[in-house]
This record gives sequence, C-alpha cells and structure tokens, in this order.
Amino acid sequence: MLNMLESFEREYKALYTDCTKLLNAQILKAESPESIHVNLYNQHLNELLFAPMAKLLARISSRIITLDLSFNLTFNDCCALHLERMLRNCINLNSLTLEKTGITDQGGIGIVKSLSSVRRLNVSSNKLTDKFVEKLATVFKERKLQKLEVLDMANIKMNDKAAILLLEPLVKGSNVESLNISMNNLKFKAASQLLTLLVSNKNSPLKHVDLQYNPISKSLLNEIETELVQRRNYVEETTEGQANKVLQSIKPATDNREPNIKHTVDTMKMQETQQITKGNAHQVSQSHKIGNHDKCSMPLQLIEPPAEMLSNKSEVSDSFRQELEQSRDEAKAVSYTHLRAHETRHDLVCRLLLEKKKKKKK
Repeated sequence: MLNMLESFEREYKALYTDCTKLLNAQILKAESPESIHVNLYNQHLNELLFAPMAKLLARISSRIITLDLSFNLTFNDCCALHLERMLRNCINLNSLTLEKTGITDQGGIGIVKSLSSVRRLNVSSNKLTDKFVEKLATVFKERKLQKLEVLDMANIKMNDKAAILLLEPLVKGSNVESLNISMNNLKFKAASQLLTLLVSNKNSPLKHVDLQYNPISKSLLNEIETELVQRRNYVEETTEGQANKVLQSIKPATDNREPNIKHTVDTMKMQETQQITKGNAHQVSQSHKIGNHDKCSMPLQLIEPPAEMLSNKSEVSDSFRQELEQSRDEAKAVSYTHLRAHETRHDLVCRLLLEKKKKKKK
C-alpha cells in the first residue's frame, strides 16, 4: 500500500513539474509581457494538478489572452470551480477553449457566469445538456456576453426546446457572427425557428451557422444556407460601398488642389516672362522693388555685380548700392546653387539685366 502511495506521489510530482515547466515556457515565449497565450492541451489535468496551477495562473490572470484546456478528460466540475475563480480577474481574455473535457452543466454554468470579455468560446463535446443551454440563453437576454463573436456548442446533446430558447436572444441581441451547433439532436422546429429569425432580423451580425449531422431535411438546410449567403453578400457590398464613399470624398479634395497649384505656378511664370521682356528694364526693377521685399518669406540674397557695373553710377541706383553694402556686412559666403535656390523675382531681374549687359559689351 505504501509503495502504491509513493508511486502515485512521484507520478503526481512529475506531472505537476511538467505542467509548471510548460506554463513557464509559454510565459517566457510570450511576444510581450502583457499578452500571454496559455496552452494546456491534453495535459491530463485533474483537481490535484489544476488547483495549484490555478493559483499560478491567477497571478498573471490580467495578462492572459487565450486559454486552451481542451482534451483534458479528467478536468471535472471541481477544476471548473477553480477556473471560475480565476476567470473573474481575466479582464483581457479573448479566447477560451474547453473542448472534450469532463465538465457538466454545473461547471459550465459557473464558467459562463464568470466570463466578461471573451470573444471566442468553445464548449463542444462535453457532458452538457439543455439546462446549460437554457442558462446560456438567460445570459444572452441579460446582455452579459456582448463581446462574444464565435460560439462552438457542437455535440452537447442539445434539443429543439433549448435551442429555440437560445436562438432568439442570440440572433436579436448578441454580436455572435459564427455559431456551431452541429452533431446535436436538432430537428425541424429549431431549424425553422432559426430561418424565421434570420429573415426577420436582417441587421443581426450572425453570418455563419453550422447545422451538420442533425436530423434536418436538406431543403430546409439549403434555405438557411441561401439566407446566410445573402446576408454575407449584403455585408460585403455595404462595406465596399462605404469604403468607396470614403475614397470618393477624399479624391475631390486632392484633385481640386492640384489644378489650383498648377494654375498659380503657370500664372507666376507668365507674369515673370512678360515683365522681363518689357523694353524699359529700369522700370521693371523699380516695380519689383516696391512690393516684393515685404511679401517674400525667404531672406533676400543679392548677387554681386561686376566691378565695371559698380563704377558706372548712372546704371546702378543708390538703393541697390545700400542693399549691396548691407548684404556684404551681414551675409556669409554661400554657393551659387544656394543663391539660385533662394532667388526672388527682384534678384532674377537683376541677374538677367547683368547678363544682358555683359552680352552687349562682348
């Protein structure tokens, strides 16, 4: 007897160390410390193993994103009680998978009550009955699982009566988009009720329903599938239409701006060429001096004329000489390309006059 107890204790310690090592490895492998994916798939979890592990998980409960406890056949209602206490603090949990475990109606109801932020719930292939389905229907009526989008309840011995109670609040008042109720005992009543709810509630987000391996006629299944296909196509068309409207509202703004910019640039170039080609160059330079110094946002950089032109006082005005002397005192040595980049209209006229003067002397 003592040998059996010792061997059992050794096996228990070995399993516990393996599970804790697996859990620690998953915590270390997490991409960020704020999002942890816990996978305890097929780890032979029972009450003795899961009770201390639930305490470890409770320390990081606010950081758990997904939790997979599927295919633990010894995971019973006592384990579900520890899980229920832990789930109350899992405020960021998105996915909970409990496929093919040992929980019954009592454990399943407690788990569903403790969920708040879950988006995916899988309770398929468990020993659940209509009692659990009816309690889930009341939870949907109370609008407690508003974030739930995917619900998997395959192979749980669901009947028509409980299914009808569940489908009405699920279609009318929930955000569930995908529902799997295959491999149950659903018949004509539940399927016809689902079809009428889908037809009468076009705004419902439900787009995918799996009814395979139920004693339902093929014609009724085809009608349900055609209705779901129409809903999916309608949703796609509306989303595409909204996206096109947004694009059309953005395009005119950009299209209207580009021609205006091109028009202003063209008019500026035409004005410059017209003013430069005028006969009296002295009047052009004076007209540019009047208003361009104040309007220009870039600093004025004057090009130094040659010494021959500076000696001729009649061709160079007094104001130009004063500006030139100030620019000599203040400006630093810059490159020719820099001057050309910051050239104003006034500078352009002066440069063209100088070039014209040089050509005449040559």
